[in-house]
Amino acid sequence: WITPAAPTEDRQAMVAGLTEALLDAIDRARNGSELVLLVSDAIGAQVPHDRLEVAAVAPAPDCWALLGGEGLPAALGVQLTAADLDRVDALVHHLGGRETLRIDELATAGLQWPGAHDRRGAERQRSVCAARLSVGGEMIGWLWVGSDATGWFSEGDEEAVHLAARLLAGRVAAWTARHELAGAWS
Repeated sequence: WITPAAPTEDRQAMVAGLTEALLDAIDRARNGSELVLLVSDAIGAQVPHDRLEVAAVAPAPDCWALLGGEGLPAALGVQLTAADLDRVDALVHHLGGRETLRIDELATAGLQWPGAHDRRGAERQRSVCAARLSVGGEMIGWLWVGSDATGWFSEGDEEAVHLAARLLAGRVAAWTARHELAGAWS
């Protein structure tokens, strides 16, 4: 659906390529699930990864929604269970007030990728590169990029994921507002 950003070591070329690919992904995505898939494709060549997820702030009692699961059959196990909510809370707590963070080994930090029992391989995720989604200084969620390999992500990956989060934040805020207005949180 989109042309991924070409991998490059040149910062200017990386920013230009990722911006173009991400804007294309944002424009084409019709729902949260498509947004996650298209963003994964857009950054995949520059930041190789096995899994990507967007965790959006949601009203209580759950407090979190994973956009990647929207629109998928419940049989795939994509709905947030109490265990998944605990995993999200633990990961968010570990990330704290940082804008970005790389975690080389989730298990060593006592963390797990949410959806550990789904059919898409969440339990295999070993490392994560995360960036905060903010609009107007308010946190609206997190962009998480995961790998099956320990210590997979570099400082350059962290910069690229941060750029992606900055570009995605407005779209995720709109998604959250649309669902909140529709009363779709359950």
